[in-house]
Amino acid sequence: MTNSFSKPLSPEEERRLQKRHLMPYPVVQEPQERKIENFKYAMGAQSGYFSHWRLRRAGPPADMIAHVMGYAKTVSELALSAEQQASLYRKCLSDTALTAYDKAVTKYRASIAAVPAQDGQPARMAIDFDIVQCLRTFVASRTTEVARYNQIEGLKVQRKPRKVECHEWEDDYLVAVEAAQWLRGTHPIPEGVALLRHYLDSYAVAWVVEYEKIHGKVLENKEMGDITSFMHDRAVEADSAAIRNQQKQKTQVPKAKPRTAKHYSKSERNGSKPRQQSTGRLADDAPCPIHPNGNHQWKDCFSNANNPNARKFRSSGKGNSGRKPDNKDSKDHNHKNDEQFAVEEELAPGFQDNSDGSGIVRFDPSFSNIDDENISLA
Repeated sequence: MTNSFSKPLSPEEERRLQKRHLMPYPVVQEPQERKIENFKYAMGAQSGYFSHWRLRRAGPPADMIAHVMGYAKTVSELALSAEQQASLYRKCLSDTALTAYDKAVTKYRASIAAVPAQDGQPARMAIDFDIVQCLRTFVASRTTEVARYNQIEGLKVQRKPRKVECHEWEDDYLVAVEAAQWLRGTHPIPEGVALLRHYLDSYAVAWVVEYEKIHGKVLENKEMGDITSFMHDRAVEADSAAIRNQQKQKTQVPKAKPRTAKHYSKSERNGSKPRQQSTGRLADDAPCPIHPNGNHQWKDCFSNANNPNARKFRSSGKGNSGRKPDNKDSKDHNHKNDEQFAVEEELAPGFQDNSDGSGIVRFDPSFSNIDDENISLA
Protein backbone atom coordinates (compact mmCIF):
# COMPACT_ATOMS: atom_id res chain seq x y z
CA MET A 1 0.00 0.00 0.00
CA THR A 2 1.44 3.33 -1.05
CA ASN A 3 1.34 6.34 1.20
CA SER A 4 -0.51 9.33 -0.22
CA PHE A 5 0.32 12.84 0.92
CA SER A 6 -2.05 15.76 0.36
CA LYS A 7 -0.67 18.96 -1.05
CA PRO A 8 0.02 21.45 1.75
CA LEU A 9 -2.08 24.61 1.70
CA SER A 10 -0.53 28.01 1.39
CA PRO A 11 -1.10 30.56 4.19
CA GLU A 12 -3.63 32.39 2.01
CA GLU A 13 -5.55 29.18 1.31
CA GLU A 14 -5.59 28.31 5.00
CA ARG A 15 -6.96 31.76 5.81
CA ARG A 16 -9.71 31.40 3.23
CA LEU A 17 -10.59 27.91 4.42
CA GLN A 18 -10.78 29.07 8.04
CA LYS A 19 -13.13 31.92 7.16
CA ARG A 20 -15.39 29.63 5.16
CA HIS A 21 -15.66 27.26 8.11
CA LEU A 22 -16.61 30.12 10.44
CA MET A 23 -19.60 31.15 8.31
CA PRO A 24 -22.89 30.51 10.17
CA TYR A 25 -24.71 30.15 6.86
CA PRO A 26 -22.41 28.76 4.10
CA VAL A 27 -23.18 29.52 0.48
CA VAL A 28 -22.83 25.86 -0.52
CA GLN A 29 -24.61 23.44 1.77
CA GLU A 30 -25.30 19.75 1.67
CA PRO A 31 -28.61 18.99 -0.08
CA GLN A 32 -31.36 18.10 2.39
CA GLU A 33 -34.78 16.62 1.74
CA ARG A 34 -37.14 18.66 3.89
CA LYS A 35 -40.73 17.55 4.18
CA ILE A 36 -43.19 20.41 3.69
CA GLU A 37 -46.21 20.34 6.00
CA ASN A 38 -49.48 22.30 6.12
CA PHE A 39 -50.17 24.05 9.46
CA LYS A 40 -53.69 25.21 10.30
CA TYR A 41 -54.39 28.25 12.47
CA ALA A 42 -57.43 30.07 13.84
CA MET A 43 -56.80 33.41 15.54
CA GLY A 44 -59.88 35.49 16.11
CA ALA A 45 -61.53 36.19 12.81
CA GLN A 46 -58.49 34.93 10.89
CA SER A 47 -58.20 31.26 10.01
CA GLY A 48 -56.43 29.26 7.38
CA TYR A 49 -53.20 27.35 6.90
CA PHE A 50 -49.66 27.88 5.70
CA SER A 51 -46.95 25.55 4.36
CA HIS A 52 -43.51 25.21 5.89
CA TRP A 53 -41.06 22.55 7.02
CA ARG A 54 -40.65 21.58 10.67
CA LEU A 55 -37.54 22.47 12.67
CA ARG A 56 -36.97 19.78 15.28
CA ARG A 57 -33.82 20.97 17.04
CA ALA A 58 -32.02 24.23 17.64
CA GLY A 59 -28.84 22.79 16.26
CA PRO A 60 -26.74 24.09 13.37
CA PRO A 61 -27.21 27.85 12.82
CA ALA A 62 -27.59 27.25 9.08
CA ASP A 63 -30.82 25.27 9.63
CA MET A 64 -32.20 27.87 12.03
CA ILE A 65 -31.43 30.75 9.65
CA ALA A 66 -32.99 28.94 6.70
CA HIS A 67 -36.10 28.18 8.77
CA VAL A 68 -36.68 31.74 10.04
CA MET A 69 -36.04 33.28 6.60
CA GLY A 70 -38.58 30.98 5.01
CA TYR A 71 -41.15 31.59 7.73
CA ALA A 72 -40.81 35.39 7.58
CA LYS A 73 -41.53 35.35 3.83
CA THR A 74 -44.48 32.98 4.27
CA VAL A 75 -46.35 34.85 7.03
CA SER A 76 -45.72 38.27 5.47
CA GLU A 77 -48.73 37.62 3.22
CA LEU A 78 -51.04 36.74 6.14
CA ALA A 79 -53.20 39.42 7.75
CA LEU A 80 -51.90 38.77 11.24
CA SER A 81 -50.27 40.97 13.84
CA ALA A 82 -46.63 40.54 14.82
CA GLU A 83 -47.51 38.86 18.11
CA GLN A 84 -49.88 36.49 16.34
CA GLN A 85 -47.15 35.62 13.85
CA ALA A 86 -44.76 34.96 16.74
CA SER A 87 -47.30 32.64 18.38
CA LEU A 88 -47.98 30.91 15.06
CA TYR A 89 -44.28 30.17 14.62
CA ARG A 90 -44.48 27.70 17.51
CA LYS A 91 -46.58 25.35 15.35
CA CYS A 92 -43.67 24.56 13.02
CA LEU A 93 -41.24 23.86 15.87
CA SER A 94 -40.75 20.78 18.02
CA ASP A 95 -38.39 19.21 20.53
CA THR A 96 -35.39 21.35 21.50
CA ALA A 97 -36.18 24.00 18.90
CA LEU A 98 -39.50 24.81 20.60
CA THR A 99 -37.84 25.12 24.01
CA ALA A 100 -35.16 27.45 22.68
CA TYR A 101 -37.75 29.60 20.91
CA ASP A 102 -39.88 30.08 24.04
CA LYS A 103 -36.81 31.29 25.92
CA ALA A 104 -35.94 33.65 23.06
CA VAL A 105 -39.45 35.18 23.02
CA THR A 106 -39.31 35.76 26.78
CA LYS A 107 -35.93 37.43 26.43
CA TYR A 108 -37.12 39.62 23.58
CA ARG A 109 -40.23 40.78 25.45
CA ALA A 110 -38.07 41.72 28.41
CA SER A 111 -35.74 43.75 26.19
CA ILE A 112 -38.52 45.96 24.80
CA ALA A 113 -40.42 46.49 28.08
CA ALA A 114 -40.02 50.09 29.19
CA VAL A 115 -42.33 50.20 32.20
CA PRO A 116 -42.09 47.19 34.51
CA ALA A 117 -45.19 45.59 35.96
CA GLN A 118 -46.40 47.31 39.11
CA ASP A 119 -49.63 47.84 41.05
CA GLY A 120 -51.21 44.92 39.23
CA GLN A 121 -50.59 46.51 35.82
CA PRO A 122 -48.73 44.47 33.18
CA ALA A 123 -45.47 45.72 31.80
CA ARG A 124 -45.83 48.08 28.89
CA MET A 125 -43.58 47.92 25.87
CA ALA A 126 -41.78 51.03 24.75
CA ILE A 127 -41.74 49.89 21.11
CA ASP A 128 -44.00 47.70 19.07
CA PHE A 129 -43.45 43.98 18.88
CA ASP A 130 -41.39 43.08 15.78
CA ILE A 131 -41.49 39.53 14.43
CA VAL A 132 -38.13 39.96 12.67
CA GLN A 133 -36.36 41.06 15.86
CA CYS A 134 -38.02 38.22 17.74
CA LEU A 135 -36.74 35.65 15.23
CA ARG A 136 -33.28 37.24 15.33
CA THR A 137 -33.23 36.72 19.08
CA PHE A 138 -34.04 33.06 18.47
CA VAL A 139 -31.12 32.72 16.02
CA ALA A 140 -28.82 34.63 18.38
CA SER A 141 -29.29 31.93 21.01
CA ARG A 142 -27.09 29.65 18.88
CA THR A 143 -24.59 32.18 17.46
CA THR A 144 -21.93 34.57 18.76
CA GLU A 145 -21.39 38.32 18.64
CA VAL A 146 -19.10 38.02 15.62
CA ALA A 147 -21.49 35.87 13.59
CA ARG A 148 -22.29 38.63 11.08
CA TYR A 149 -18.61 39.53 10.70
CA ASN A 150 -17.70 35.90 9.97
CA GLN A 151 -20.54 35.68 7.45
CA ILE A 152 -19.40 38.77 5.51
CA GLU A 153 -15.72 37.82 5.59
CA GLY A 154 -16.60 34.34 4.41
CA LEU A 155 -18.49 35.78 1.43
CA LYS A 156 -15.37 37.68 0.37
CA VAL A 157 -13.26 34.53 0.05
CA GLN A 158 -15.89 32.27 -1.48
CA ARG A 159 -15.22 30.55 -4.82
CA LYS A 160 -17.84 29.04 -7.07
CA PRO A 161 -17.65 25.25 -7.08
CA ARG A 162 -16.98 23.71 -10.45
CA LYS A 163 -20.14 21.59 -10.54
CA VAL A 164 -22.51 24.42 -9.56
CA GLU A 165 -24.27 26.20 -12.42
CA CYS A 166 -23.65 29.97 -12.61
CA HIS A 167 -27.30 31.05 -12.25
CA GLU A 168 -27.74 28.69 -9.31
CA TRP A 169 -24.60 30.15 -7.75
CA GLU A 170 -26.03 33.68 -8.02
CA ASP A 171 -29.18 32.65 -6.12
CA ASP A 172 -27.20 30.90 -3.39
CA TYR A 173 -24.84 33.87 -3.06
CA LEU A 174 -27.70 36.34 -2.57
CA VAL A 175 -29.33 34.09 0.01
CA ALA A 176 -26.05 33.97 1.94
CA VAL A 177 -25.92 37.78 1.90
CA GLU A 178 -29.51 37.93 3.15
CA ALA A 179 -28.63 35.51 5.94
CA ALA A 180 -26.21 38.09 7.35
CA GLN A 181 -29.19 40.32 8.23
CA TRP A 182 -30.45 37.70 10.70
CA LEU A 183 -27.18 37.56 12.63
CA ARG A 184 -25.93 39.62 15.54
CA GLY A 185 -23.32 42.27 14.97
CA THR A 186 -22.82 45.75 13.56
CA HIS A 187 -20.58 44.85 10.62
CA PRO A 188 -21.91 46.53 7.44
CA ILE A 189 -23.48 44.23 4.88
CA PRO A 190 -21.99 44.74 1.37
CA GLU A 191 -24.29 46.16 -1.27
CA GLY A 192 -24.02 47.94 -4.58
CA VAL A 193 -20.55 48.02 -6.15
CA ALA A 194 -18.92 46.29 -3.17
CA LEU A 195 -21.33 43.37 -3.48
CA LEU A 196 -20.69 43.11 -7.24
CA ARG A 197 -16.93 43.10 -6.61
CA HIS A 198 -17.18 40.25 -4.12
CA TYR A 199 -19.49 38.31 -6.43
CA LEU A 200 -17.19 38.76 -9.46
CA ASP A 201 -14.16 37.61 -7.46
CA SER A 202 -15.96 34.39 -6.56
CA TYR A 203 -15.38 33.06 -10.11
CA ALA A 204 -12.20 31.66 -11.63
CA VAL A 205 -9.32 34.10 -11.94
CA ALA A 206 -8.96 33.53 -15.69
CA TRP A 207 -12.65 34.33 -16.24
CA VAL A 208 -12.41 37.47 -14.10
CA VAL A 209 -9.41 38.72 -16.11
CA GLU A 210 -11.26 38.09 -19.36
CA TYR A 211 -14.33 39.93 -18.06
CA GLU A 212 -12.27 42.96 -17.05
CA LYS A 213 -10.55 43.07 -20.45
CA ILE A 214 -13.90 43.22 -22.24
CA HIS A 215 -16.11 45.22 -19.84
CA GLY A 216 -13.50 47.04 -17.77
CA LYS A 217 -12.88 47.09 -14.04
CA VAL A 218 -15.53 49.71 -13.23
CA LEU A 219 -18.71 48.06 -11.89
CA GLU A 220 -20.82 51.13 -11.14
CA ASN A 221 -23.24 50.66 -14.04
CA LYS A 222 -23.17 46.86 -14.05
CA GLU A 223 -25.72 44.37 -12.77
CA MET A 224 -25.22 40.99 -11.19
CA GLY A 225 -27.23 39.30 -13.94
CA ASP A 226 -24.79 40.57 -16.59
CA ILE A 227 -21.86 39.06 -14.73
CA THR A 228 -23.71 35.76 -14.36
CA SER A 229 -24.55 35.60 -18.09
CA PHE A 230 -20.94 36.28 -19.05
CA MET A 231 -19.62 33.61 -16.70
CA HIS A 232 -22.25 31.16 -17.93
CA ASP A 233 -20.87 31.47 -21.48
CA ARG A 234 -17.36 30.81 -20.20
CA ALA A 235 -18.58 27.73 -18.33
CA VAL A 236 -20.27 26.35 -21.47
CA GLU A 237 -17.07 26.82 -23.46
CA ALA A 238 -15.04 25.10 -20.75
CA ASP A 239 -17.43 22.13 -20.67
CA SER A 240 -17.31 21.80 -24.46
CA ALA A 241 -13.51 21.82 -24.42
CA ALA A 242 -13.48 19.18 -21.69
CA ILE A 243 -15.75 16.92 -23.77
CA ARG A 244 -13.53 17.32 -26.84
CA ASN A 245 -10.43 16.46 -24.85
CA GLN A 246 -12.14 13.43 -23.38
CA GLN A 247 -13.14 12.12 -26.81
CA LYS A 248 -9.61 12.75 -28.10
CA GLN A 249 -8.12 10.73 -25.26
CA LYS A 250 -10.45 7.80 -25.98
CA THR A 251 -9.17 7.52 -29.57
CA GLN A 252 -5.55 7.18 -28.49
CA VAL A 253 -4.23 3.62 -28.21
CA PRO A 254 -2.83 2.93 -24.75
CA LYS A 255 0.81 1.97 -24.60
CA ALA A 256 1.70 -1.61 -23.79
CA LYS A 257 2.87 -2.15 -20.25
CA PRO A 258 5.60 -4.62 -19.26
CA ARG A 259 4.38 -8.03 -18.19
CA THR A 260 4.65 -8.64 -14.48
CA ALA A 261 3.85 -11.51 -12.15
CA LYS A 262 0.10 -10.83 -12.34
CA HIS A 263 0.12 -11.66 -16.07
CA TYR A 264 1.27 -15.25 -15.43
CA SER A 265 -0.69 -18.10 -13.91
CA LYS A 266 0.20 -19.56 -10.56
CA SER A 267 1.66 -22.68 -12.15
CA GLU A 268 3.91 -20.58 -14.36
CA ARG A 269 5.11 -18.53 -11.42
CA ASN A 270 5.74 -21.49 -9.08
CA GLY A 271 6.51 -24.26 -11.61
CA SER A 272 9.70 -26.30 -11.58
CA LYS A 273 10.46 -25.37 -15.19
CA PRO A 274 11.96 -21.92 -15.19
CA ARG A 275 10.98 -19.45 -17.84
CA GLN A 276 13.53 -18.62 -20.49
CA GLN A 277 15.68 -15.76 -19.36
CA SER A 278 17.63 -13.43 -21.55
CA THR A 279 21.41 -14.01 -21.38
CA GLY A 280 22.46 -10.76 -23.00
CA ARG A 281 23.80 -10.02 -26.45
CA LEU A 282 24.52 -12.91 -28.83
CA ALA A 283 28.16 -13.45 -29.77
CA ASP A 284 29.22 -12.25 -33.22
CA ASP A 285 30.86 -15.58 -34.17
CA ALA A 286 27.82 -17.65 -33.15
CA PRO A 287 25.67 -19.32 -35.85
CA CYS A 288 22.72 -17.26 -36.99
CA PRO A 289 19.66 -18.28 -34.91
CA ILE A 290 17.22 -16.80 -37.43
CA HIS A 291 18.54 -18.66 -40.48
CA PRO A 292 19.87 -22.02 -39.22
CA ASN A 293 20.53 -23.25 -42.80
CA GLY A 294 22.12 -20.03 -43.97
CA ASN A 295 25.69 -21.10 -43.26
CA HIS A 296 26.68 -17.67 -41.98
CA GLN A 297 27.54 -16.16 -38.63
CA TRP A 298 25.37 -13.82 -36.61
CA LYS A 299 27.64 -10.83 -37.32
CA ASP A 300 27.10 -11.30 -41.09
CA CYS A 301 23.29 -11.65 -40.86
CA PHE A 302 21.40 -8.67 -42.18
CA SER A 303 18.69 -9.29 -39.57
CA ASN A 304 21.23 -8.26 -36.94
CA ALA A 305 20.67 -4.61 -36.02
CA ASN A 306 24.34 -4.31 -35.01
CA ASN A 307 25.54 -5.26 -38.48
CA PRO A 308 27.07 -2.10 -40.02
CA ASN A 309 26.00 -3.21 -43.51
CA ALA A 310 22.41 -3.90 -42.48
CA ARG A 311 21.04 -0.47 -43.39
CA LYS A 312 22.71 -0.52 -46.82
CA PHE A 313 21.45 -4.03 -47.43
CA ARG A 314 17.86 -3.23 -46.45
CA SER A 315 17.76 -0.35 -48.91
CA SER A 316 18.93 -2.61 -51.78
CA GLY A 317 16.88 -5.76 -51.01
CA LYS A 318 17.18 -8.77 -48.71
CA GLY A 319 17.65 -12.42 -49.60
CA ASN A 320 15.90 -15.36 -48.07
CA SER A 321 19.02 -16.60 -46.29
CA GLY A 322 19.65 -13.43 -44.33
CA ARG A 323 23.03 -12.93 -46.06
CA LYS A 324 23.47 -10.96 -49.24
CA PRO A 325 25.10 -13.18 -51.92
CA ASP A 326 28.14 -11.84 -53.75
CA ASN A 327 28.28 -11.27 -57.54
CA LYS A 328 30.10 -14.51 -58.31
CA ASP A 329 27.61 -16.69 -56.46
CA SER A 330 24.74 -14.89 -58.14
CA LYS A 331 26.19 -15.43 -61.63
CA ASP A 332 26.81 -19.14 -61.04
CA HIS A 333 23.36 -19.54 -59.58
CA ASN A 334 21.68 -17.92 -62.59
CA HIS A 335 23.48 -20.19 -65.11
CA LYS A 336 23.01 -23.34 -63.13
CA ASN A 337 20.53 -25.93 -64.41
CA ASP A 338 17.38 -26.03 -62.28
CA GLU A 339 16.97 -29.80 -62.74
CA GLN A 340 19.54 -32.61 -62.83
CA PHE A 341 19.32 -35.67 -65.03
CA ALA A 342 17.56 -38.50 -63.25
CA VAL A 343 19.97 -41.08 -64.72
CA GLU A 344 23.51 -40.24 -65.88
CA GLU A 345 24.56 -42.27 -68.96
CA GLU A 346 27.93 -43.91 -68.85
CA LEU A 347 30.35 -42.27 -71.26
CA ALA A 348 31.95 -44.44 -73.94
CA PRO A 349 35.66 -45.08 -73.72
CA GLY A 350 37.66 -42.21 -75.13
CA PHE A 351 35.02 -39.58 -74.39
CA GLN A 352 35.15 -37.23 -71.47
CA ASP A 353 33.02 -34.47 -69.96
CA ASN A 354 34.60 -31.06 -70.03
CA SER A 355 32.94 -30.34 -66.64
CA ASP A 356 32.17 -26.78 -67.62
CA GLY A 357 28.46 -27.22 -67.22
CA SER A 358 27.73 -26.94 -70.99
CA GLY A 359 26.81 -30.61 -71.44
CA ILE A 360 29.16 -31.08 -74.49
CA VAL A 361 31.15 -34.34 -74.59
CA ARG A 362 34.52 -34.30 -76.44
CA PHE A 363 36.77 -37.12 -77.70
CA ASP A 364 40.01 -37.67 -75.88
CA PRO A 365 42.80 -38.11 -78.50
CA SER A 366 45.16 -39.51 -75.89
CA PHE A 367 43.05 -42.64 -75.70
CA SER A 368 44.79 -45.21 -78.04
CA ASN A 369 43.28 -48.49 -76.93
CA ILE A 370 40.76 -48.59 -79.81
CA ASP A 371 40.48 -51.34 -82.39
CA ASP A 372 40.01 -49.68 -85.78
CA GLU A 373 38.71 -52.88 -87.30
CA ASN A 374 35.86 -53.13 -84.89
CA ILE A 375 34.66 -49.62 -85.64
CA SER A 376 31.81 -49.50 -88.08
CA LEU A 377 29.73 -46.60 -89.20
CA ALA A 378 25.97 -46.96 -88.97
